[in-house]
Amino acid sequence: MSGPTPTAVAEQTARAIQTVPARFMVAAETHSRAAELGYTVHLSFQVCGRGGVLGEVDADVVAAGMVFMHPAVVRRAWDAGAAVLPRPDAAGVFADSAHVWARRHLTADPAWDRLAELAERVVRGAHCAAAPVFAGWRSLPVPGDGREAAVHHLNGLRELRAARHAVGVLAAGLVPGEAVCHRHPGIAPDFGWSVESDLAGIDPEDCGRRWAAAEATTDELFARDLSILDGPDLEEFSTLAQRLHSELRGRR
Repeated sequence: MSGPTPTAVAEQTARAIQTVPARFMVAAETHSRAAELGYTVHLSFQVCGRGGVLGEVDADVVAAGMVFMHPAVVRRAWDAGAAVLPRPDAAGVFADSAHVWARRHLTADPAWDRLAELAERVVRGAHCAAAPVFAGWRSLPVPGDGREAAVHHLNGLRELRAARHAVGVLAAGLVPGEAVCHRHPGIAPDFGWSVESDLAGIDPEDCGRRWAAAEATTDELFARDLSILDGPDLEEFSTLAQRLHSELRGRR
C-alpha cells in the first residue's frame, strides 16, 4: 500500500510546522531574555530576530520578507532594535532562544534526532525563491543536539511555508491584512491590522473562498518542497512532526 502524497503530508503537518516553533517565540523565558537585552518595544525581538538574517537593511525590506505584519509595526520594532544589538547578532540570539527552549521543553528522544534529519533534508533541498527570511535562517549554524536541531529546522520550515502561503494569499486576490483578519482576528491587532477597517466592505463568504484557495495553493507549493523525501521518509516525517505537536499540546 502506497504512503501519503507530498500534498497530503503538507496538509497533515501544517499545524505542527506553524505552531511548534511559535512556542519558543511566545515563551516566558524568551520574553524575559528579550527584556534583559533591552528589547522593550512590542515585537522588537521577534522582528529583529527573524529579520536580522537579512542584514542591516531598511525596515521595508524586512516587511517585504515577513509579509503578514503591518509595515508600520515592522518599522517601529526594527528601528527600536537598532540600539540593542546589530541585527545579524539579534538573529543569532533569537535562534539560540529557540535552542534553549527546545532543551527545556522537549524530552531527550532519538525520534527528535530523526525528525531533525528529515526536516533538514527538506530545508537544504528547498528552492528559496520568494522566501528571503527562510533563506537567511537556513544560513544560520545548526546546533548538534537533536532536540535543538529539530526545532531549528522546523522553524526554517515555518518560514518556508509562510513564504509559500504569502504567494497563495496574493494569488487568491487577498492582501495580507485581509488574510490575517479573516483567519486570526484575535491576533490581528498585534500585527497592526484592524478587523473593522481591513475587512470593511469585504464579503465574508468570498473572503472564505479566497482563503481556502490560498491554503490549497500553499499546500501544493509546500508539497513540492516535501517531495525531496521519498515515500517511507515522507511518511515518517509526517508521523514525527505530528507526534511532537501532540506531545507539546498535551502539556498545556
